[in-house]
Amino acid sequence: MLIFLTVMLRAAAVQAPAPPLPEPELLPPPPPPVPIVDLPAVPLPLPFINLPPPPTELPRSIRDLAEAAFQAGDQAALTALFKLARKTNPQAVRQIEALEAEMTARQAEKMAEAARQRADALAAASLLDYWKGEIELGGSRSTGNTNTIAIYGSVGLDREGLRWTHAIKGRADFQRSNGTTTADRYRLSWQPSYKVNDKMFVYGLGQYERDRFLGFNSRFTAGTGIGFTVISNASTKLSLQGGPAARYTDRVDEGGRTTAAGNASLLLRWKISPTLSLAQDASVYLESGDTNAQSTTSLDTRLIGRLKARFSYDVQYEDRKLTGHEPLDTTSRATLVYSF
Repeated sequence: MLIFLTVMLRAAAVQAPAPPLPEPELLPPPPPPVPIVDLPAVPLPLPFINLPPPPTELPRSIRDLAEAAFQAGDQAALTALFKLARKTNPQAVRQIEALEAEMTARQAEKMAEAARQRADALAAASLLDYWKGEIELGGSRSTGNTNTIAIYGSVGLDREGLRWTHAIKGRADFQRSNGTTTADRYRLSWQPSYKVNDKMFVYGLGQYERDRFLGFNSRFTAGTGIGFTVISNASTKLSLQGGPAARYTDRVDEGGRTTAAGNASLLLRWKISPTLSLAQDASVYLESGDTNAQSTTSLDTRLIGRLKARFSYDVQYEDRKLTGHEPLDTTSRATLVYSF
């Protein structure tokens, strides 16, 4: 029975007509191919870059000259050398700057080491060590119509310690003309000072004076005060100081008396050049019914070694001078000075 059904189904399938095929759709024709054109390559422009030239080596001669100036301690020569090196070797500026920085650091280290050594030496020194000073001498002699002899001398001693400084000064001025004494002046002073810091110090003062032509047989001064260092460098030093003082004066015309006074002083040292220097010392005392002041301006020029020539101008003012005498005396002199 199953076989019969299979045969009948196959016969029916053979006799049934096949369905019609759909007609194909009409598509547009494809576009023509684009022709390939082989164009030559065009080089692109490169950006312009201004590159600096490569640095050159700093000449060995400049390093040797800088080292020689450093060892000699000639800072002016070092400055001039580096300025010239920048102009002649512009491609080695960085190396010149590095060499200059090295020299500056070495100089600072050298100065610091010298300061440490000096501080250690001063701390271990006795009171008799590290004194320095100078001796000044001058004089004149004339004969004939006028028989005159004049002698001037002074000595100055200074010691600068770690905290304490000492200044001792003495001077004598004597003149005799035709048998008559016309100048008879003496002064001796000692001033110890204690450094509070680099700018401020306190001081004491002891002083003896004699000048009969200014009206006193003797005058003693004891004082104290505060001082300030206004300028302090390699070429210039300026300090101002002031304070109270007590004075005993034995006057020619009225005997002795003790007074209170106020004192102000100025000290200037200016090294104009290696061979020329200027100094100014001035002081004024204000007392009850009396005022006196003294100023010395001097110009030193080096001659040979430690020997110098000094041209000075002294001004002495005494408010209570003897009757018939001018209150102001001035003296100009040329002397020789030996430093030690």
